[in-house]
Amino acid sequence: MTTGRTYAAIVRENVFTFVNNVLFLLGLALVVVGRPLDALTSVGVILANVVISVAQEVRAKRTLDRIALVTRPLATVVRDGAARQIAPEELVRGDRLRASPGDQIVLDGRVLEGSMQVDESLLTGESDLVTKRSGDEVFSGSFCVTGTADYEVERVGGESLATRMTAGARGF
Repeated sequence: MTTGRTYAAIVRENVFTFVNNVLFLLGLALVVVGRPLDALTSVGVILANVVISVAQEVRAKRTLDRIALVTRPLATVVRDGAARQIAPEELVRGDRLRASPGDQIVLDGRVLEGSMQVDESLLTGESDLVTKRSGDEVFSGSFCVTGTADYEVERVGGESLATRMTAGARGF
């Protein structure tokens, strides 16, 4: 899954900027008046600007693409004592969810019962597993690796950490 602009669009938008066009025209004028070293400096500034800008945007795009891979799988909700699978869009604040190994934490919440180790690397960049016990917060976008725990949904939709992080990253 990809997000935002294509790599070609990123390169195009960083090469053909007003400042780069002015510097390029300045470089051409310098060649015409017999100042090739000054022209080379002008083109060097353009090249450095483009390389740095493209590298930053490509890195941001790759991060957004990885975050976008965190799909919204079905969640195991426990209602009236029975566990069943439903789409995350149907969940409401206060629902009791069950996370087992391999499950994605679909909404932010607090562990009610049980314990598990979660992988929060997509959110924090930290590769160490984090143990979650009763009372600990869990965040959407993390994954249950070991153990089983029930947690109560505290934040839904745009309030969740993964949604806020993605929206913030898209702002760049």
